[in-house]
Amino acid sequence: MQVVVRDLAKRFQGSVAVDQVSFSVEKGRLLTLLGPSGSGKTTTLMMIAGFVEPDAGGIEIAGRDVTRLPPNRRELGVVFQSYALFPHKTVFDNIAFPLEIRKRPRSEIAPRVARLLDMMKLAALRDRGIGQISGGQKQRVALARALVFEPPVLLMDEPLGALDKKLREELQTEIKALQRSLGVTAIYVTHDQEEAMAMSDAIAIMNDGRIVQMGTPDQLYEAPANRFVAQFLGGINLFRTLDLEHGEDGVCATIEGGIRVPCGRPAVPENGPSWVGIRPERVSLVESGGRERALFDATVIRSTYLGGAMLYILRNTAGVEFSARVPVGGARRTLAAGVTVGVSWMPDDARLLG
Repeated sequence: MQVVVRDLAKRFQGSVAVDQVSFSVEKGRLLTLLGPSGSGKTTTLMMIAGFVEPDAGGIEIAGRDVTRLPPNRRELGVVFQSYALFPHKTVFDNIAFPLEIRKRPRSEIAPRVARLLDMMKLAALRDRGIGQISGGQKQRVALARALVFEPPVLLMDEPLGALDKKLREELQTEIKALQRSLGVTAIYVTHDQEEAMAMSDAIAIMNDGRIVQMGTPDQLYEAPANRFVAQFLGGINLFRTLDLEHGEDGVCATIEGGIRVPCGRPAVPENGPSWVGIRPERVSLVESGGRERALFDATVIRSTYLGGAMLYILRNTAGVEFSARVPVGGARRTLAAGVTVGVSWMPDDARLLG
């Protein structure tokens, strides 16, 4: 393993920021620490970087214990949301700085910087001042500077948080492609679920200073461990469970309103399921007169056009509101508010959540 974190803990003024966090990252992989504000993800990253000293636990980089080493002796690349560039230096000189302080010869510095300038689409800007380039270009410079000395691990703390959506999506693709082409191990911090899903080989979801669940993006999305993970990683409909029956065909749950819904053969939480969860895109709607496959009826409350899909907010006979994301296309017409529809889903798409 390239990075191993064991039982990392940190308190600030008596308040727990990070509580017994452990994980490992394989060489060349990108792990994202994902969670809401105050979940401990940035503090964890700063302890790995050496900017925050842990109260307990250990950190290994490439088999070397770096827990008590200062940041400059860890040889890690770090990228911040604020760029942290030198305003009085050119683009070239900002990128060259890590090599200069390591006293690398100019004959080595020039080609290394030139390579990163090309990779980050900055070659035409090499002699510009930092005040003469855009926010997206500044983040490219910061990333190039973090990579130019070939660190074993790249740490990124909300690096795209200050950018607009289009530029953020563009840089997500570029960062992931660059990380893979260079084979650098990376730990990425974000609160943006879509960003984490798009970029990560693995995601560790954090809450209240702990890792709640860790896995690949599809594992976390398709099999969330609990209601927090299910809600945080994309939208999910939740129906309160009143009863549970086990049969030959799987599990059948009774939800509010006495409605019975099949749930396939999902894992059942240790303390018993409190909710049936179903993703909006897995909900099917059948118009009036064709509801023979429906699990229950619901009324359309409102609809929103999302480009490739319609998002419907519905209310069932028990008064529970939920959503359905239905692709746009073909002969399907938009369902008007007040229309009654049948609701169904594939049993294996439902999740039992504690």
